[in-house]
Amino acid sequence: MKLSYLLLFMFLIKIPAYAQEPCGTEFGDEMKAQLLEYHQYKQEFGGAGTERVTRFVPLKFHIVGRSNGTGHYRKANLWLLLCELNTKFASTGFYFYLYGSLNYIDNDDYFDMDISSGDEMMYQNNVEGVTNVYIVNNPAGYCGYYTYGPDALTVAKNCNKPGSTTLAHELGHYFSLPHPFNVVGGQKEYVNGSNCDFAGDMFCDTRADFLNYRWSCPYTGNQTDPNGDEYDPDETLFMSYSFDECQDKFSNEQMGAMNYNLTFNRTDLLNHPAPDVAPITEAVQLTSPVDVANDVPHDFIEFSWEPVAGAEYYHIEVTRAPTFGAEPTEIDQLVTETYLTTSLNPDKLYKWRVLPLKNGYTCGTWSVPDSFYTVLGTGVKELDLQASALQVYPNLVAAGNTLSVSVNTLSEGVAELRLMAIDGRIMTSQLVNFKPGENNWKISTNGLSEGLYFVNLFAENKWYNQKVVVTK
Repeated sequence: MKLSYLLLFMFLIKIPAYAQEPCGTEFGDEMKAQLLEYHQYKQEFGGAGTERVTRFVPLKFHIVGRSNGTGHYRKANLWLLLCELNTKFASTGFYFYLYGSLNYIDNDDYFDMDISSGDEMMYQNNVEGVTNVYIVNNPAGYCGYYTYGPDALTVAKNCNKPGSTTLAHELGHYFSLPHPFNVVGGQKEYVNGSNCDFAGDMFCDTRADFLNYRWSCPYTGNQTDPNGDEYDPDETLFMSYSFDECQDKFSNEQMGAMNYNLTFNRTDLLNHPAPDVAPITEAVQLTSPVDVANDVPHDFIEFSWEPVAGAEYYHIEVTRAPTFGAEPTEIDQLVTETYLTTSLNPDKLYKWRVLPLKNGYTCGTWSVPDSFYTVLGTGVKELDLQASALQVYPNLVAAGNTLSVSVNTLSEGVAELRLMAIDGRIMTSQLVNFKPGENNWKISTNGLSEGLYFVNLFAENKWYNQKVVVTK
């Protein structure tokens, strides 16, 4: 009896080690109808299906975390995922680009979801006219799946590491493709291909396949088809269940079907302005803090870097970990400027890097990382009283009341005036005109939590700052 309990215990503790099932897509009647439509008209469509001019497909990424705001798929992985995806689809003529900003969803029920909660998540968050992709922790026990009802797909973050093919596979389903082992035509496909037009997946350039489970390549089994011929499935197809490292293509007929689906079933995806997809060829040059600086005041740190041609925004990462991507990551933020001001903990060694990006191109190169050491103290610049005098009053203000900002200057120009939280978040920002003499502006504190804030004025290539405390 003890041995039986021991064996049962060993079996149970091994269950979490098994990989998630590869795909949960159900190839239902609606998807079959779309594929059968392609087969009905593929001869007429053949020219357009083989020319495959570049067409741009917008992807809306929904990044799902726990209710406490942790567990999100890393932005740095997403850029690489999208870059690799376009390489995988290069022969199809499809080019995927980011649509709008990333949508973060923090919900335990969606982070580890079942099919029902997944449908709920999609219906509540889908954006019309684009391809909606949800990256979660566990999509109902699968690496991913496409569902026809909400018309969206979800993938597991652990199945979308560099080199993975899960997203390409699920997008294949989204654009009407079955698995090679699906019996779309009502009967199994023969190894000799004699019934390939109407059996199996109905593609004659995908070899007969019956493997509906993960398999390593090359296939070494001895299973036979109804004629007694041994199967020899194609491990290179993205739509198969072979391991990711085996896969590198869609077949020509699969690409034709996807192009047909985009042309006639998903025309809404093509109703957007073409994105700027020109490569970003420069890496960012970091300017401050300089490498190995050992006296950076912890409470007001100014990160800055040189602009890069073509970049629409930048991804800045700051970490205390030995490598980027490990914990703790202190800053993981997208900014449109070439600077970021924030505070960090004192007496710590940090590394930081920046990546230039645009929605149509995420294959850029990270900057060479720099490192710096923080010290306890104030990094807030004193105002140059010879040029101007900045006053903020009251410096102790109840939330909901208005801050008055006054500056005396000897010149005229345009400045950025903003209110920044101590953790670096920009609460309000506005461009203001200033002229010689006294200038006055107002800043609302509606909705602010109590705590320490900074009023920042950026004028004539200098930052001027004053501290304020917001109370209840």
